[in-house]
Amino acid sequence: MALAAAVASAIVILYTTVLSRLPTLGHYAMLSPFWSYAQVLSGQRSPNGILLNIALFVSLGWFLASMGKQRRLTIPLLLSIFFSITIELIQYYTGRGTADIDDVISNTLGGAVGAGLYYICSTLTSNTWKRIITPVISVALLIAGCIGAYETYCSPHLNSRLREYDFVIEEVFWNEDNLTISGRCSVYDGETPAYQLILSDRQTHQLNTVIDGGHFTATGEAEGGKKYELLIHFTGHETMSTGTWIYGADVEFAAGELPAVDDVPDGAVLKAYDETTDTLIYQDGNRILWLIGTEIEPTTEIIYHIHTDEKQKLPENRIKYGFDNRGFRLGTEKELEPIGKYRVFEKEIPSEYHVAEVIVGFNTGGKLIWEQNFRVDYD
Repeated sequence: MALAAAVASAIVILYTTVLSRLPTLGHYAMLSPFWSYAQVLSGQRSPNGILLNIALFVSLGWFLASMGKQRRLTIPLLLSIFFSITIELIQYYTGRGTADIDDVISNTLGGAVGAGLYYICSTLTSNTWKRIITPVISVALLIAGCIGAYETYCSPHLNSRLREYDFVIEEVFWNEDNLTISGRCSVYDGETPAYQLILSDRQTHQLNTVIDGGHFTATGEAEGGKKYELLIHFTGHETMSTGTWIYGADVEFAAGELPAVDDVPDGAVLKAYDETTDTLIYQDGNRILWLIGTEIEPTTEIIYHIHTDEKQKLPENRIKYGFDNRGFRLGTEKELEPIGKYRVFEKEIPSEYHVAEVIVGFNTGGKLIWEQNFRVDYD
């Protein structure tokens, strides 16, 4: 019974940490011990990630301890370390997470807590209570693990795959029912797998994609008057969006019915749109323009995360995160002249490093209202 429970606990952990995640295009590792603990102590990071990694292994430590006749932490600790290292290696080689030495430390601590709790319960209770308390706690731990795995399954995941690779359309030529797209594509942190470009409009249409180094030319049929989302399929990975739409010979960066806005600066390109908050995000050269049509609380913070493929050029306290955390509050930021009904805010795109992608949104009292990511293009 204890062995079956330990196996079930390990399966729940494996699902939560590996199987529930989409594979990334790169392989990432953090091998500096206690870096996340130091950031928690300095107030730069929430402790939630560490606590979750500890909690994940409490049940495993409990069930491993219940399998042994002697009250020794050695075996549960060694097995917890071995299983945690195995998970981190799987995450690294499959791209389903970052191999982090701090996760091993937290997981091992969780296994020790679980084993310690089991030994305490078995020491302090009578044989009658052992037959009652131990099974109850065991069932409770399994149920808690299953609930955590179910919440992981149900939780929405931000489509952050755009930041893993560079993708720029340089030219689109459309003639009657024939479409030709040329541009460049490369993975930031490794060798670029072979890929296929796909047009999507309810149905998908594969384009004949010819790759020449970091550049591509894709040709195929496309009906006039239709707006297609351009997808990309890297060999060995699922099909994903490039964040661009093709409409005839035009390239667009936002889907759906968009509001008509007059007096937007010439050359400004719409990059993102949210209907709920009636918010449009434009790139105008080296700046980002926010057009906000809905009344939003004055204390709302603008989410403004800058992602780059030159992570070594980030501010020192941001390198470990891989992106630059910027933002401003509506109540304190200077506004530009309104454009129609829209309040307008301006932010400069950093020039000290190459900006690959921006994530934008609103945060009101810790509640995320909207989050959207888009590419920045200097071409």
